[in-house]
Amino acid sequence: MILSLSGRQFEVPGGISKTAEEFIAFASEVGFKGVELRGGHINAGMSDDEALKVKDSLLRHGIRCAFVGGGDPVDDASAAEFNRVTDLAVLIGAAFVRCGGRSIDFARRYRAAAEYAADRGVGIISQLHNGTAFANIELALQCLEAINHENYGVAFEANHLRFDGQEEHGEKAVKAIGDHIFSVSVQNYKLWTAPTKEPKVRINDQDWMPCLPGDPDGVDFASVFRGLRSIGFEGFVTCMPGAHVDLTPEELARKYFEFFAPLVAVS
Repeated sequence: MILSLSGRQFEVPGGISKTAEEFIAFASEVGFKGVELRGGHINAGMSDDEALKVKDSLLRHGIRCAFVGGGDPVDDASAAEFNRVTDLAVLIGAAFVRCGGRSIDFARRYRAAAEYAADRGVGIISQLHNGTAFANIELALQCLEAINHENYGVAFEANHLRFDGQEEHGEKAVKAIGDHIFSVSVQNYKLWTAPTKEPKVRINDQDWMPCLPGDPDGVDFASVFRGLRSIGFEGFVTCMPGAHVDLTPEELARKYFEFFAPLVAVS
C-alpha cells in the first residue's frame, strides 16, 4: 500500500496555507509517498502550465498524486469543470479524481464522468461520506449499481461509517464492498465527552470530537487493515488528519504517519 497525505491538512478559511510545492515537499520530508491535492492546488480554473509546475514538484520530490477533487458533476457546467479537472489529473499523473457523489439521482452524470476519465487512464472515486449517496455500504453499492461503470469505485472511509451509525466499520465492511474499493481514506473521531478542549462536531444528531489514531474509542484500524489485506488491496491510503487542539497541522500529520506507516508496510 502507498501512504498518502491529504491537502486537507493545510486548508484554512478562504484557502490553503501551503502552496503545492510546500505541501509536497513537507509530505516527502515526513516520509509519505503520495498526496491528495485539494482545490487550492489543482482546480478547473488552472492552466496547463500551472498544472505542469505541480507535476514538476511531484517528480522532484518522488511523490505520487493519489487523487484530486473534481467536485460533483450534476449539470452541464459542473460536468465540464469535472472533465477539466480530469484532464489536469492526467497531466500531473494523478491516479483518481474524487466525485462528491451527493445523490443517486445523478448516476447518469457520474457514469459519463467515469467514461470520460476511463478514456484518459484515470479512475473516479467517491468517498464513503455522510450526507451523500455513499454514506454507508448499502447505499454505496446501490449507487455503484446505478452508475454501472467499472472505472467508478469508492474510497473506503471507516470513520464515516461510524458517523452514519454503522456498528461494523472494519474488516466485515471492507469485505462487503470488496473490489469496489479503489482507494482508502483514514481519519479518526470519537463521541464527544465533557470536559474536553476539543470542539464538538455535530453529525447525524450526535456530537463527535477528533482523536488520534489508535484511540480505543475511535476507529478499529487493525480490523480495517485486516480487511484490506484479505481483499488484496495495494493502493493509496490517504491520511486526512484535520485538526487537533494540542498539535500543529505539521505535528498531527507526523502522528498519523507514525501510526499508519507500519500498518501499510506489513499489508
